[in-house]
Formats: sequence, structure tokens, C-alpha cells
Amino acid sequence: MKQNQTIQSSRSKRVTRISLALTALLGMATMAHGWSIPPLPANSVDTGLSDDGRGTPYKVDKIDNLCGLAEPRQLSNPARVDYAVLLEATEEYREIRDKKIDLESARGVELHNKAHSRIVAACERARTKLGHCSVWKTITRRNGKPIPNLTKSIKLDLAEGV
Repeated sequence: MKQNQTIQSSRSKRVTRISLALTALLGMATMAHGWSIPPLPANSVDTGLSDDGRGTPYKVDKIDNLCGLAEPRQLSNPARVDYAVLLEATEEYREIRDKKIDLESARGVELHNKAHSRIVAACERARTKLGHCSVWKTITRRNGKPIPNLTKSIKLDLAEGV
């Protein structure tokens, strides 16, 4: 009888350990996917932009970085461009527009990617030539001071087809 109780006791301990381990794993998986993390409270002023530059003089969204430094805390002399204007200035965009190519077709995606690469290369040339640390689609200063706009010079560069 004592041996039977020992076997049952060791089984129940094993079951308890396994269930605790599974609970811990499930909890970690839940946290890793963010299912149990409550959403952040909304700011009192909603600008519609996410702000990856908190704690810096700049309001930015890292996805808007075209070239140069991408970490807001490292920025010293950023510049901005009007990406839509630059996109329209590329040969690839004109082909998409003139031939009415669907942007979601294979050819449309290919042309859009080429246009984006051309814009990024032109932005990099302008950034190094003019001494800026980075070029962004959208960036503002918290104090309202303007950010240099390189759209015109980059548009001329794109028109030359360098």
C-alpha cells in the first residue's frame, strides 16, 4: 500500500510539474505575441503620425527614412522630401501612368521598386553633397523650426537621369 501511494504521489508531482511548465510556456507565448499587453493610452494630441522620435527634437516615423541615419536620437541635420512629387518625376512612374499598369501587377511592382530605388539613390547623392545626416519622407521639429526640403534639387537630379 505504501509503495502504491508513493507511485501515485510521484505521478501527481510529475503531472503538476508538467502542467506548471505548460502554463509558463503558454504565458510566455501569449506575452511574446502581445495578446495580454493592454494598448498604450492615447495621447491628448493626436497628430495621426506615430512618433519614433520621443525624447528627441524631432517627430518622425522610422519607416519614413529614405537614407542616412535612421535613429532619431542620432539626427543632427536631417532633410525632407515630398516623396509623391519625386515618384511622379521618375521614368518608371510615367510608364505606369502612361500605360495604365496596375500597381499590384508584377510589372507594376517591379516599376515601383525601380522608381523607389532611383529616388533613394538620388536622395543619398543629395544628402552627401549638401551635408545632411539623413533624408526623410516626413519629419518635423518639435519646436516648429522648418526642416530643409530637398525635393527641388532631387527632382532635377532625377530629370537629368544620373
